[in-house]
Amino acid sequence: MFNLYFVHGWGFEESFWLPVGKILEGKKKVRSINFISLNFFESEKINSITGGNNNIFVTHSYGLNWFLDRKENCYALVNFFAAPNFLKFQKNSEKSKIILDLMIKKLKDSPNEVLNKFYRNCGLSNSLKLGVEKINKDKLVNALKNLRYNSNLEEFLRIKNKTLNIFAVRDKIFDVSLSKLKKFLGSDFDYVLIDSGSHAFPLLEPYKASEIIYNYIIDRSL
Repeated sequence: MFNLYFVHGWGFEESFWLPVGKILEGKKKVRSINFISLNFFESEKINSITGGNNNIFVTHSYGLNWFLDRKENCYALVNFFAAPNFLKFQKNSEKSKIILDLMIKKLKDSPNEVLNKFYRNCGLSNSLKLGVEKINKDKLVNALKNLRYNSNLEEFLRIKNKTLNIFAVRDKIFDVSLSKLKKFLGSDFDYVLIDSGSHAFPLLEPYKASEIIYNYIIDRSL
């Protein structure tokens, strides 16, 4: 029996994973469903993580950075739409760098504008209505700077857990270069490529995302 810990990405809250969590709750081999908050929009929440050897982390986008920074002990990692170096493994690293710099610059003065453009690029047709007072601009900016300047390559390479990486072929946020990843990480790099252009795929297609996660748990005899 496994505890599943879901970690949302930049610009989202725990609710991002709620539809997937509801689908997987109570299924065979799933003991508990837990949601981690990165506190981008609310007062600081304390995340409670128990056990270790029977934990499976499911991360989305920046959630992978959080996971690698913490060096969590777990049984497996399922990573949606992220790599240990956000810029290095994009098809157009220079373009991504410029976009990050603009977002960092504009976030302090126009957070709703930055967030709503981000949501549209994630494939969400309706922009989220967020009150400025709810937005933790410092955490959002620091996370972008982490993506811009830091790398978790060494931490990623040290992972001893089973790891499945999922990428979307037309992702506007993380347009992955599989050739770069394979060249650096080698032939054992385990990934699934899905036919989607939505960075918010797990939120928009929870049944498909749940199937990927659950099939990995069962098929790999976790």
